[in-house]
Amino acid sequence: NQLDILPRLLFKYSKNNAFEIHLQAYITKNYDTGNLANLLLSIRNQECWIGNEVSCGVGMQRIDIMLKQENETDVYIRLIELKDEAPYLAIIQYQLPWYLEWLSYYVLPKYSNKNVHVIPTIIGKGPLSNTLLSAYQSFAYTIPNVIVTPLEYIGFDITTTGINFTRYL
Repeated sequence: NQLDILPRLLFKYSKNNAFEIHLQAYITKNYDTGNLANLLLSIRNQECWIGNEVSCGVGMQRIDIMLKQENETDVYIRLIELKDEAPYLAIIQYQLPWYLEWLSYYVLPKYSNKNVHVIPTIIGKGPLSNTLLSAYQSFAYTIPNVIVTPLEYIGFDITTTGINFTRYL
């Protein structure tokens, strides 16, 4: 039997309890199905490595979820920061740059013979507020010889029957 994390996630949400770890488990289990696959996978029908709580550095920072897909010419790495609440500015000011810097030193050098695409992604509750929208839209990070895409924001909405994900940026 497989564990279905969704009922526990819905229960935690209904009680206004923290549920980020349940959201992480749900996405880790379902990243390659339905709408999540459309939102998260860069190459459809291609094998994907998924990292959960990827340690990045001595400071014990951890990337919530990291997806990596590659073919003969390209590598796509999606860094995902999860929040069980509305996102906030410190994520783009501190967390994502730290993750990207670590990635540039310790992961990307082994792919010097391929086109590397890094997709910083935040998944959080609901759409972005107007206050944060411009800050998120202006996020930019440069890594030499790497394509760092504009920041993607995927919001989620929870109903009594499930969870829906929507790309806003």
